[in-house]
Amino acid sequence: MIAPKKYRIKTLPAFMLIILGVMVFSLISACKSTTPVTPSNGIITQINVVNLSPDMGGLYLWSNFLQQNGVFKPYIYGKPSGYVAVLNTNVPFELRTRDNVSYFNYNKVLVLNNRYTVFTTGLVADKSQTTIMTLDSDAAPTIGRGKVRFVNASARSINLDLTANGTIAFSNLAFAKVSKYVEMPAGIYDFKIFTTGTTDALADLSRFTVQDGKLYTIYSQGILGRTDSATFGMNIITNR
Repeated sequence: MIAPKKYRIKTLPAFMLIILGVMVFSLISACKSTTPVTPSNGIITQINVVNLSPDMGGLYLWSNFLQQNGVFKPYIYGKPSGYVAVLNTNVPFELRTRDNVSYFNYNKVLVLNNRYTVFTTGLVADKSQTTIMTLDSDAAPTIGRGKVRFVNASARSINLDLTANGTIAFSNLAFAKVSKYVEMPAGIYDFKIFTTGTTDALADLSRFTVQDGKLYTIYSQGILGRTDSATFGMNIITNR
């Protein structure tokens, strides 16, 4: 039965108000979930995300349930995010997939005014995916020197060696392991990665300048034997 005209006139505005209210609420919720927190009063901690999982897809950093990188700015494979400022107490810190699945969840307060890197590696296909979280701060090197460390973050890799100008700097580093920082005289270096105990270089980084007082992390990435975008290689992050 069709309602009398006088009732239709009264109920139509109420119905429209309900629809409008739902739309406004949805808009507010969406804005809240993608607004990064701006640290204040010098209380700054920074997180760098390095997505090294070839089949993971884009990742998003969340802090205290707020998304830190935009919906259309995921952290994609092979490209470090750069350091993102967060409040060190805004736990949990998460990495979520594009399907909003929490892949990494860290529920501890971070060290104030320090830098961290979270590497994602392994493969979703064989359930070998894992994360490596590093504290990127360390004591200042001796004057005239820098500090370098090595992270074996290449999926399916075996133990690796890394040389600096032909001399072994790090040896027998297993998958997902992180070496300690090692001091090196400031200067120009050719870094090479080898399978432990072999002499054929898997990857090299030539003519890199280690600067006085700087800290660096060299990491392996990709998969041995692949020739596509997931080919084995190496990269470097300036931590300080």
